[in-house]
Amino acid sequence: MRLSEPGQGNTLGRPLTPMVQRIKAWLSAGNEVRIFTARAETPDGVIAVQHWLLPQTCCDQC
Repeated sequence: MRLSEPGQGNTLGRPLTPMVQRIKAWLSAGNEVRIFTARAETPDGVIAVQHWLLPQTCCDQC
């Protein structure tokens, strides 16, 4: 769902617009969407991912 860029480290990249639109369509259709990421393997990573998802309006239960 995001663009990975070389040398980015732990910084989360910008969202991929087509994927954000697809997820929003799935949510609008009443589908449950689960996002899996290795970045959420630590408590700090979970918080970072949640904060990244909120502005994308993909996650209302983060």
